Amino acid sequence: MIFIKRLKNTVTNIYTRSLYGWSKTCNERGEYLRALNFSTRATTLKPDFIEAHIERGIALSRCGHHQDAIATFDHLLADDPRNVDLLVHRGLVHYYNEDYAGAIADYNVAIYYKSTHTVAYLYRGLAEYGQGNLTAAISDYNAAIKCDPNNVVAYRRRADIRVKQGRISDALNDYFIYLQKGVTQAYSQRKEVAALIGELRLRQRR
Repeated sequence: MIFIKRLKNTVTNIYTRSLYGWSKTCNERGEYLRALNFSTRATTLKPDFIEAHIERGIALSRCGHHQDAIATFDHLLADDPRNVDLLVHRGLVHYYNEDYAGAIADYNVAIYYKSTHTVAYLYRGLAEYGQGNLTAAISDYNAAIKCDPNNVVAYRRRADIRVKQGRISDALNDYFIYLQKGVTQAYSQRKEVAALIGELRLRQRR
């Protein structure tokens, strides 16, 4: 009987990990309803599976269930208030709900606990940009790049702002770095940046 119980637990754990893996993959592909289905099943089977709860929170948010997503991360943070990854993900839910102040508040706390968290700086920069604070956004992108010189998204976002500021040469430099370092980025995104480079070069010649 003990052997059978252990075997059932092992099978359940393997299946739950598989559900989590599928939910993570679906979130990355933008298949949020499927991700929500897989992650809900995973957390039902294993309620203490934090990573599965995170994927469920992400899927809830991207499906438009922002309050449920916030509630998910609030519950997790109640047990682990210094968990930087949870703070970053809750901040992202605020960001997608256009609650930029709420997002910045979460990123501030995340950065307080881990000053080298490049993604927290990147997302705070997005939220600052959402509020129209271009200088603050640039500062956060600079910090993200300092923490991780290969953070290609920070180069891209900083370049976009530099275009708005009329700093074309600086923007071009960032776009070129994006193309050089971002070899794994989606083809459509690289194509878009290449087109932007072409437009800026034409602008410089006029």
